[in-house]
Amino acid sequence: MSLITLPAELGALVLKYAVAKYIEAAGSAAGAMTARATAIKAIAQEIAGVSTGAVTIAELQAFTAAELEAKGIAMSTQTLVNGLVGLLANAIPGPTGGLISAAIAAQVNLVAQDVISVASAYIA
Repeated sequence: MSLITLPAELGALVLKYAVAKYIEAAGSAAGAMTARATAIKAIAQEIAGVSTGAVTIAELQAFTAAELEAKGIAMSTQTLVNGLVGLLANAIPGPTGGLISAAIAAQVNLVAQDVISVASAYIA
């Protein structure tokens, strides 16, 4: 499978836009966007914490799936996040049980920080 490679800045912008649109899709009911943003921010913070140190992509996949289910995140969002983690797994050379390198962990943390910054804007 071939994926289009975007410049990092454009990829970050697309990610931020998608996160904002997802949060805004919660609707205008009192607290709906805040609740969704809070849940998204919490997941991103936990992913950032897990991706540091000696962790395998399989452990990150299992952790992410468990967190999404535990937080009651919609199945459509679970599918999207699991798909993104799967793309990350495919981008890492070697078996998916291999340790995430410092460079990959840094990229995961950058993405998580982008998600956290967007979600934080919706939390009063």
